[in-house]
Amino acid sequence: MKMMKFIAVGAAMAMACAVSATVIDFEDLVGQGEVPDGYGGVADWGDWWHYDWDQFPYNPHSGIVRVYNIGDGHFTFADEVIFQGAWFAGYGSGGGYSPISFGLYLDGELVHMSDSIDLQGDGVPTWLDSGYGGYVDMVKIDASHGFYVMDDVTFVPAPGALALLGVGFVGLGRRRR
Repeated sequence: MKMMKFIAVGAAMAMACAVSATVIDFEDLVGQGEVPDGYGGVADWGDWWHYDWDQFPYNPHSGIVRVYNIGDGHFTFADEVIFQGAWFAGYGSGGGYSPISFGLYLDGELVHMSDSIDLQGDGVPTWLDSGYGGYVDMVKIDASHGFYVMDDVTFVPAPGALALLGVGFVGLGRRRR
């Protein structure tokens, strides 16, 4: 009996820890238009737009669709996440534009500023890592004079929902007995 409880609790914990990263690649958006709020688990996309045609040096990291927001942009997650980063392409300070960095926020408070990247205008997408492993609910892009596109936004959802699911399975197992 104790062994069964141990196994059930271990399975619940493994499920909670097995959360994998979510990558928003925008590939199901067609043509050009605003990124709709709620898309990909992001509650508010602010003023982000998407498009799906060739435009050098604004190359996507994967597929053909990417998003843009001239200057500073932000997006707010529906729930807390561990934001890992995103891919960017476009012009950097060599073209007279600002480097790009992330400001990460939780409950309206700045919790971390990422390093910055300086796009080269060569069309090669560059990964910008958040450099932060804690929870956030909003990401601000600091590129006040930038022309860039963003692709493959990567984050890990908070494991709370999966942990509750695991606890529910343990409860169901106990109830069956």
